[in-house]
Amino acid sequence: MKKYLILLVVSLLLLTACSTIPEPSKNSESLVIGSFILDFPDGYFDGPKRTIDSNVTLKFYNKTTGEDYAKRTKNGYFAFVANTSDEIELYEYYYEHTSGRTTTSLGGSLEKEFCILADKINYLGDLKITYRAGKVVSGDRESSTYHFNRDYSIGYNSAAAKNHLVDELVESEWLKDDIINIEFK
Repeated sequence: MKKYLILLVVSLLLLTACSTIPEPSKNSESLVIGSFILDFPDGYFDGPKRTIDSNVTLKFYNKTTGEDYAKRTKNGYFAFVANTSDEIELYEYYYEHTSGRTTTSLGGSLEKEFCILADKINYLGDLKITYRAGKVVSGDRESSTYHFNRDYSIGYNSAAAKNHLVDELVESEWLKDDIINIEFK
């Protein structure tokens, strides 16, 4: 009996995890998707090079409704539903990771504004923040502060974004919409 209960709980968790993007409920909604990656080609703090593509928190502000919300990346991607008349700002990113007694946190402001287009999958592109030449500027064995040079880049691979949606949203109504590249203001 205990095995069946565990199996049921795991199944429900998997179903819940897969249903993060609701189906369209009205004509005034559009799907927004993008990719966001943190890249450390010169080393992740005092470790080897690393790319972070999951659990990066992105903070958005809907200027039309006054609503503030956050989304997390999963395998590099994030997605949410918005009204087609909304003007939105991606204003901040944040990442925190704890391993043993060590907590690493980083983030920054972005201030990227965009408007939602109707009846389309609004693709914000592949945003990448590259951290280069990390150097300790203060600290001791318990706590260190690093300084990195940051570069921001954006590219558009709408075919990869659409393939990601096909994998995540099997047989979804959203997949009937065309994908369109949205440029930040």
